[in-house]
Amino acid sequence: MFHSRRAPFLMAIVSSFLAVLTPAQLAADTDIRLTGSSTIAPVMLEISKRFEQNGDKPRVFIETGGSSKGIADLRKGLSNIAMVSRPLKLSEADLMAHVIARDGIAALVHAENSVEEISQQDLRGIFTGEITSWAQLGGADRDIVVVSKGEGSATSVVLNRFLDITDDQVKGDLVAAENAQMIKTVSLTPDSIGYVSIGAATVDIGYGVPVKLVALGQVPATLENVADGSYLATRPLNLVTTKDIMPSIDELIGFSKSALVGDIIRDLSYTPVTK
Repeated sequence: MFHSRRAPFLMAIVSSFLAVLTPAQLAADTDIRLTGSSTIAPVMLEISKRFEQNGDKPRVFIETGGSSKGIADLRKGLSNIAMVSRPLKLSEADLMAHVIARDGIAALVHAENSVEEISQQDLRGIFTGEITSWAQLGGADRDIVVVSKGEGSATSVVLNRFLDITDDQVKGDLVAAENAQMIKTVSLTPDSIGYVSIGAATVDIGYGVPVKLVALGQVPATLENVADGSYLATRPLNLVTTKDIMPSIDELIGFSKSALVGDIIRDLSYTPVTK
């Protein structure tokens, strides 16, 4: 059984498809299917439970796989909604993004690392290979192990844009595909640094996982600083649809943006967009 606060390292908090559907089957089905970001999936799982309890509603099925998979499935007609944890690209201008929450992206290190803050410039230096030792940042004289999420990750897109770098400039030593894998890898690698959703990391830190979020300059990577705008490396958590959607899908999106689910979003350590 899934719960509103996820266990550490859970790779996929989903209610998965019972079968692979064709676009024609999907169009004829009254259920609503979402695929995409593993950051958004736990939020939508809890929101969908409440949505289904609120009268005679369609069932909601959720599957992860990353933001790019969500967009691809939506375009192929294999899902109704893509969960996308980044801004839409210019090539996706034909789609509609519905923001349900905001999240921050932060540098993640082992809890025993003495470094507490890293400037934007130094963070760029770490991921491009210009800074290779923690001693250059006031820490121990040990080599930095860079953990990246790989090309195409929504988290990578946001971080690269913030640091003004490209995927081919990132000099990673290890690769972690999703937030849970990134958190686990850093927790098991004392000299490593990765980047992760503030919301996802905050939950796991609460469970005692030995990692910590590093302040960006002098601004701590906290939910409060994401909410008030003082923390700059942020991103929208989007439900993405085509511009022509069924009333039931429109209803789910409206419900997901409403004050009726603000407690769910806060409980999972994200910032609601509702007032």
